[in-house]
Amino acid sequence: MAWRDKSRIYGCAMQLDLIDGKIWIQHNSTEVDLYQLFKQQGVEAKDIF
Repeated sequence: MAWRDKSRIYGCAMQLDLIDGKIWIQHNSTEVDLYQLFKQQGVEAKDIF
């Protein structure tokens, strides 16, 4: 998020979808490794795309 003159500029930091019971990481512009985070939480690798 930032400002350009008097206009605020923002974007989505991450987009996740749940499709057929699986996690789809559509976009991730953070430093967090979502794939590893989900695996650490017990989500099976076959359920993360």
